[in-house]
Amino acid sequence: ARSGEKAKYIEGVMGQLPGSVETGESTKPLEEVKHVVANMPAKIFAPTGQHSIISANFSPDGKYIISGGDMKNSLKLWDISTGKETGTFTGHTEDMIYSAVFSPDGSHIMFASRDNSIKLREVVTGKEIRTFAGHTGLIFSVTFSPDGKYAASGSMDKTIKLWDVDSGKEVKTFSGHADAVNSIVFSPDGRYILSGSFDKTVKLWEVATGREIRTFTGHGEQISSVAFSADGRYALSRSGDRIIKLWDINTGAEVRTFSADNVDAAGVPTGSQGIVSGAFSPDGRYMLTTDRQGVIKLWDVATGKAIRAFAGHTGWVSSITFSNDVKRFISGGKDGTLRLWDMNTGKEIARFISLKDGEWIVLTPEGYFNASPNGAKHLNVGVGSKVYSIDNFYEKFFNPVYVASVLQGKKIEAVADMRKGILPPPDVRITSPEPNTSFSTDTATITVSAKDTGGGIDEIRLYHNGKAIGEDTRAVKIVPKGNETIKTYTVTLVDGNNTFRATAFSKDRTESNPYELIVKLTALQKDVSMYVFAVGINKYKNPALNLNYAEPDAKGIADFFKQAGTGLFKNIEIKEIYNEQATKETIISKLNQLQNTNPQDAVLIYLAGHGENINDKWYFIPYELTYPEREEDVKTKGISSDELAGYIKSIKAQKILMLIDACKSGAVLIAFRGFEDRKALSQLSRSTGVHIVAASTKDQFAAEVKELGHGVFTYILLEGLKGKAAGKGETVTVRKLMGYIEEQLPEITKKYKQEAQYPVVDSRGMDFPLVIAK
Repeated sequence: ARSGEKAKYIEGVMGQLPGSVETGESTKPLEEVKHVVANMPAKIFAPTGQHSIISANFSPDGKYIISGGDMKNSLKLWDISTGKETGTFTGHTEDMIYSAVFSPDGSHIMFASRDNSIKLREVVTGKEIRTFAGHTGLIFSVTFSPDGKYAASGSMDKTIKLWDVDSGKEVKTFSGHADAVNSIVFSPDGRYILSGSFDKTVKLWEVATGREIRTFTGHGEQISSVAFSADGRYALSRSGDRIIKLWDINTGAEVRTFSADNVDAAGVPTGSQGIVSGAFSPDGRYMLTTDRQGVIKLWDVATGKAIRAFAGHTGWVSSITFSNDVKRFISGGKDGTLRLWDMNTGKEIARFISLKDGEWIVLTPEGYFNASPNGAKHLNVGVGSKVYSIDNFYEKFFNPVYVASVLQGKKIEAVADMRKGILPPPDVRITSPEPNTSFSTDTATITVSAKDTGGGIDEIRLYHNGKAIGEDTRAVKIVPKGNETIKTYTVTLVDGNNTFRATAFSKDRTESNPYELIVKLTALQKDVSMYVFAVGINKYKNPALNLNYAEPDAKGIADFFKQAGTGLFKNIEIKEIYNEQATKETIISKLNQLQNTNPQDAVLIYLAGHGENINDKWYFIPYELTYPEREEDVKTKGISSDELAGYIKSIKAQKILMLIDACKSGAVLIAFRGFEDRKALSQLSRSTGVHIVAASTKDQFAAEVKELGHGVFTYILLEGLKGKAAGKGETVTVRKLMGYIEEQLPEITKKYKQEAQYPVVDSRGMDFPLVIAK
């Protein structure tokens, strides 16, 4: 953390500084969004349950960001090219990550916490290598020497310690400061260490001897951070006196003072916001500072003039760092956001938000976002007097490909911009039956009312226990009535509680807040059956598309449930088709047969073969589709995610798990393969209310490993079903299985191909048991 006065520093890192929204109750806007349509103002609100950012740094190759905050599990690794949070580093016994840095080669991360120790971990595996212990006070700053052989740490115990990275042993201790050492840095040639202390001084130390070379005095308050220029000739110090000083290393002379005090046109101070953080660019030409209001300024070091201002943060910004190419920089602060900025334009590229429950969000200024499965629920948008989750804007603004393109610096035109206005969604209510009504028969009529609030009514959806109800015209009636549309559904209830959730969409596909009610069926319990539909295509009509393990994978799933017995289910019915049987017509016919299931039943659908993605729609490639590189052939002969959604909605069973192991069929790899699949398949899950897990792969090798005898995805799936997803004698549920796949798939794929493969996982339906672990 980077405060000035010692007391304020401690308060700041303890969460007492202005701008905190840790309670989850703040409505302070992060960014105002002007509403053009219907003249309704909108705001994006601060997320709830986020980590405050204390330390953030780029990896040497610029591919990753490490950020640490006010919780012991807040150290996060971010992939800059995708925006995805790829890892959490733990190990400290106390909360608060004060400092986190990459090793010069980018292979390791070193970080310090309030437990007076330092941890070293591998970036790729997350494995803890060693702990450095010896300080008797809090460790505020850690850094590597330029050659990576040594590390240094500054502590509340008034000392600096030099460590041998390979052995973990303390090499020497530098003593001389009269108070806590808050910031340290090696000179570019590794010969010196620069330190800043609460004693208001900056000191220069010779690494080889531990000798104090020089002391820089002149600040009126505690030193908060120090830095070397790229050529090692100058030092930068920031203090609680709200100014930054530039020093000549050789002479100790003060070269320049930078202040963020506000002045009027005549140059008279009108109030100070103070400098609270600063950084040198790697080439030494520029400096960044931030004030107490979160405004970031770019300075020309040679002239001392401010070049550009960057606004967006709300309140204290405690960490700011240039990228090595000096084209971008990151900033992190008390508002819980880590932001990536464009140096030349002054515009925010994206913000990264890590939540305390392990979820995450990455968001562009236009409102496009990518998020972990439940991350979006934490970010809200206000439209007039109503507040919606950003998840309500999922269909238009959930776009991992757009987010990744922006992060990679690609020129891409935004189709929509939340700041330019959104159409207000309808108001939705379930008007009949009354909440908590009890039924003695299993048939009920549900009436949904949607009122147009200015954005029109594009669609009404009703979910029964999380599963979307199909649009069978015999069971659904629609009656328009002025600005209101009334929709009635005839449904079959399940034993016990039945939860109904209704939503509606405006013409621009903004989703309403849901309306829920619960009714109860008091009839006798019904038998529960399990239906498994497995499709595996090894041999295609076009031999160039042939695979090795799709058929044995599908048979492995079918055989498992044949052998699992009926301990949890009265009956298990298996439907399986392979190779030349797996035509589009046959697959659809088998899906339609599942309509005859009962609401209390469970259905597992497994598809193994080739898949394609065209214009945000995913397609399963049946046996007879010979040229998947031709878009029109895929659109007419493939089975799209939209078609699958229609068939799944018509299945009466409410417990549905869909598993997809489909690799890219074309010869050319797609850069955003996983992201394209995720958007299409997540939309399929969202619209139907079912669980979907897919192995999204770039090529066949990623899906098939000879040593395992199965595709990697299905191998892990079967291992989980056999008991590894739960303890012996426990029930393997859908969510336990999904968690096991998410955890194991990256590890196993790294083991066999040195590149982690992450599954597409989207869980919208209710959890349900699959098998009892043996």
